[in-house]
Amino acid sequence: MGYVVYEMPSVAEAPPQYRRRLIELIENLKEADPANSPSYLPYFEALGNCWFKRRHDPYRLVAKLETVPYSGGYVPCVVLVAFVPRDSNQYCNGDPARLEKYYGSLLEAHAPQIQKHVEQELRRKPPPPAPPDPDYHLLSLLRGLRPQERADAFFIPPHVRLSYELLRLETQRATFYKLLCGIWETTGEEREQLLQRAENSIKVIYVRLREPELNLQHVFLLGIVCFDWPSEQCQSAETEARR
Repeated sequence: MGYVVYEMPSVAEAPPQYRRRLIELIENLKEADPANSPSYLPYFEALGNCWFKRRHDPYRLVAKLETVPYSGGYVPCVVLVAFVPRDSNQYCNGDPARLEKYYGSLLEAHAPQIQKHVEQELRRKPPPPAPPDPDYHLLSLLRGLRPQERADAFFIPPHVRLSYELLRLETQRATFYKLLCGIWETTGEEREQLLQRAENSIKVIYVRLREPELNLQHVFLLGIVCFDWPSEQCQSAETEARR
């Protein structure tokens, strides 16, 4: 099974001459395997922070990739948010921060319908497979076009791999993956400084480095801490990450 797709009313009411192409796009997304594109959305151009666009000149289809809780895990859902003229204020010039501000309340208002839609779709079909686990022995290059400020590669050392294997629940692993996506999407963080971010019961500790010769941005994962672990295990993982 591919992505679950939810249409906002403005997309469903797109001009008739574009409707056929939108229906074809939705069908293609439903057939696309999310496991084959963990760092981008097929058929779309990335804007940042899980926002995407697709050109239908002179219009733009604006979409957001949401992770919706389902059966103890998370399911990727493509929300087609708006179908608007390229030069309209509703497009927000494709800026993800402005799109979040402009459409955030609309997405929040539709959250119950999106959740219900996901549940209805998955009752008819099995849930889409989770993205594959990172390869901890090799350099994992993220796919898709990336501005230079974003991470070009993640380095994950063996001790972090061992910590990851101690994440027994799918919800814990899904949260870890979501944090990695957030790190990849974020720009402007300090380099050569110890950084961390946390969500639910998972904390990731990392550092950003720049390769001057090629102007590449690298992220070194230094540790994973799960607050569901015993306190001594959490402290040990934190100490290892900060050595």
